[in-house]
Amino acid sequence: MSYLIPMVRAVHAFDAYKRKPEEFERATFFSLYDIWHYIPIFDVKLCVRCMRHAESTYFSGLHLRGLFHYLKIRSRNIIEPWVHPNCRCILRRITNPTEYIRVTEELVKRGIM
Repeated sequence: MSYLIPMVRAVHAFDAYKRKPEEFERATFFSLYDIWHYIPIFDVKLCVRCMRHAESTYFSGLHLRGLFHYLKIRSRNIIEPWVHPNCRCILRRITNPTEYIRVTEELVKRGIM
């Protein structure tokens, strides 16, 4: 039965992938089926708060508002999390179906989804 969960999520990922551009305007950024990759800028300016988020790497759309209170939506696939002023990190939506399935399985194992 547990093998069905990633399969269902893969179908949702494929549906999101083939959406028409105008449908993205109606789509929410905070859906359970959206998975976001946290990408920090690894250099000497990387702060402790950003490093903690980087350890988790992937987040479901459902948890974004609770974790990142000052989100700035740059485009339909890029969000600036604004963990602190002058934060340079980004959140990138996972749109590749193969990567989506792999990440979903990882999140299910961690108990996030």
